[in-house]
Amino acid sequence: MALLAVATAAAPAHAAGSDDASGRRDYVLLAPAHVPLTEPGHEQPLDRLLRDIRSIPPGPNENHAPRAARRSGQDELAAYECREQDSAFHDQGYGKSRFVTCQAFELHPAHVTCWWIFCSVTGSADAEMTDVQYGHNVRREVDVVQVFGNWRLEGDIAEVPLSVNVTCTARPGFGPCVVDSGFGGPYVQPIGQWAAEGLTSRYYSFRQDGAGGLGTALISYADLAAHVSVIGEGAANPYDGPNSGIRCDSATYIVNTAAGEGCIFPWVTESLHISHADYPESADHIITAQYHPDQTVPDAPNKNIPGAPGAAPLHRVADDAAIDAHRKVSVAACEKYFPNYAHEGLDCDEYPFASTLEGADDNLKNYSVEPIHDWDNRGVGGKLSAFYQNRRILGSDLTNDPFYVQVDP
Repeated sequence: MALLAVATAAAPAHAAGSDDASGRRDYVLLAPAHVPLTEPGHEQPLDRLLRDIRSIPPGPNENHAPRAARRSGQDELAAYECREQDSAFHDQGYGKSRFVTCQAFELHPAHVTCWWIFCSVTGSADAEMTDVQYGHNVRREVDVVQVFGNWRLEGDIAEVPLSVNVTCTARPGFGPCVVDSGFGGPYVQPIGQWAAEGLTSRYYSFRQDGAGGLGTALISYADLAAHVSVIGEGAANPYDGPNSGIRCDSATYIVNTAAGEGCIFPWVTESLHISHADYPESADHIITAQYHPDQTVPDAPNKNIPGAPGAAPLHRVADDAAIDAHRKVSVAACEKYFPNYAHEGLDCDEYPFASTLEGADDNLKNYSVEPIHDWDNRGVGGKLSAFYQNRRILGSDLTNDPFYVQVDP
C-alpha cells in the first residue's frame, strides 16, 4: 500500500495552498498509489519514490507493547516478515493466523511550491509503515503495533507535521469499539522528528464489548484502519487505509473453557494439523478420504469429500443434536461394513468429523468411516476439541467457521 506524493504542472485544484502576492503557493501532499511524482518539464518520475520495499526488523520498544504483542509461533509476526508478503500491501492485508494479521504501507509526503502555474518539489520524505494486528483469547480486545522505519528526507520537509493513527470502528448495529488500556492515537510530530527516532513503534489497543452482539454468543464485528495525514496550511489528500475486519464473541461453549471470550480475524482460515507420527491410523484415513474418496466406504458414485487445504473447507457445528445425528449415521455405516469392529476393541472413525456441517449424511454420502484403535481416534478428538477452543472456531447457526485438515509427517 503506497502513499505517494504528487506534484503537477499546475497547482492541484482540490488543495487550498498558501498564497502570496508573488503568486507562490505551497502544498504538502499525500496521494494514492501509482501516481508518479514529477518535476515540471521532466517526464521521468523521481526514482527514489519507486525504490524496492526494504525489510525492517521489529520495533525496539516491544517491552512496552500491549500484552498480545509478546507472543511466539503461529501467532507472532515481525514487521520484516509482514513486508515479505505481497498480500500485506493490498486490501485487508496478510493473515498469518486468526490471531495475527498485518498491513504494510509506503509513506511519501512531499512539499510542493508553485509560482502561478509552475510547480517544483522542494522537499520530500520516504518511509515504511507496518501495522501488525493481534487478536485475543480471554478478553474481547485487539491490539495494533505500528512500526516505522527506513526514513529518508530531502529538502525542506522536516518541519511538516505528520499525523498517524489507527481506529477501530464498529459495524452498523454493534456496540462501540473503544480505545483500551491507554493505548491510542493519533500520534503527531514533525517529519524530521519521526526520522530522527529511526526505527520506532506506536501502540493501539481496542475493546468491543458484547452490546448489540448477535445471538447467545454475542458476536460483534468491527474494522481496523490506518490513517495518515500531513497537517497545516496547504495540506491535502489525507489517506485512510483499507479495513481489516475483526470479530469478537462470548460463545458459551468457548467461554466455558480456558479460552474465555475473545476477538479474532475471521477472514483467515486455519488448518487443524494431524501428525502422522502421532496418529497414524487417523492420518491414513483422512488422507484416503481427502484424496482417494473412491477407496472409502460407504460406496457411492462421484464421492467428493472436503477439508483438504486448497479444496472446500469443513465448517464447525456446535449443536449437539446435529452432532449426534451425524454420529448415528457413521456408526450405522461402520456396523454395516465392519460388523465385528466393536468386538475387536476398535472405534468407528469418521471423516469429516461429526462436529462439522459436512459430517456423515445418508443422502450425500460424501464421508468415510473406518475402524481404528481407540487411542488414535480419541487422541485426534482431543486435538480437534483443543483446536476449536484455542482458535475460536464457532459453530452456531449464525456462524459456522471454516477450517481445513492438514496431515503432517
